[in-house]
Amino acid sequence: MNRLVLLTALLTLLLALSGCGKSAPPPTEKTGNENSEKQANVPPQPQLLTQTRIVSLYFGSPSQYGLTVERRKVFDIPDKPSMILQVLSTLEFGPRTKLFPTIPATLSVHNVFTDGKTIFIDLHREQNHARIGGIEGESLLIHSLVNTALAVYPEFKRVRFLMNGAETDSLLGHIDATQSFIYNRKIVRRR
Repeated sequence: MNRLVLLTALLTLLLALSGCGKSAPPPTEKTGNENSEKQANVPPQPQLLTQTRIVSLYFGSPSQYGLTVERRKVFDIPDKPSMILQVLSTLEFGPRTKLFPTIPATLSVHNVFTDGKTIFIDLHREQNHARIGGIEGESLLIHSLVNTALAVYPEFKRVRFLMNGAETDSLLGHIDATQSFIYNRKIVRRR
């Protein structure tokens, strides 16, 4: 339920922000003096996101250890961090097919930003977070997020993780998360 509310709020915010700065310049009123112009207060017109694109989401494979791709249609948001955040939020909702979710219910994607060729994913962990899944579960979590994020924009080459806005040693207590992660082809399985 929280994820549905979060996604609805995120899409509403993105729809509202998508029109900002893209409308025609506001008309001006001449005051008789050619050198002084007064800006009319014209609110920006929100533009609905109408363009969509197909993205690859990486979920747990049902037959063997690894990740399998599920394709999904999402809104095509021009701002790259916002687009990646939308795709990772879609990943949080889980698969529509017989694949397995990789993100625990007590962990959520809070924010995404980029710097150079690196995507930073800021995760939020609830206080009652249980460390489940062991090293294999954490590996699937990490590579699910990394492969999904890097598949959106191949020009990015690395992913780094933050937890609750700060650097973290590990996401679930097993794997060193102080390093950068790259796309992992070896963990991807075909259906």
